[in-house]
Amino acid sequence: MSAADRLSIQLSNYEKLAILRAETERKQEELTEVEVGIRERLTRLETQRYLEALDGWYAQHRPANLPTLAEIEEQEAIRASLRQLIAKLEAAIPDALKAAPAGGQPPPPAPAAGARKAKFDSFEDFVGGKG
Repeated sequence: MSAADRLSIQLSNYEKLAILRAETERKQEELTEVEVGIRERLTRLETQRYLEALDGWYAQHRPANLPTLAEIEEQEAIRASLRQLIAKLEAAIPDALKAAPAGGQPPPPAPAAGARKAKFDSFEDFVGGKG
């Protein structure tokens, strides 16, 4: 396959902005899930510590599914990396906004060749035609 036969795609500024926003939202949801998991693990661990402080029986009968500090530290590392990623994504949004033309909306698509014209002019065309 020659270089001339290869297909290529160039993302528009609007597509880049949409990708950044969608990915930021997705990663924020993921971060929320990780933080909820950390809080649940910490709550279970602190509950066990509290019960052990009340009576030694709880230390002898620890639940098998009690989270370890290593598991919590691993989740904290994931949390930190997600926060860094979200910060990078959010930092890229202003650059994408600057690159997009003013007005905030992509230009309307050009009518297809041979497309039928609407029966009535738009209000802007009507007002602009009087003059």
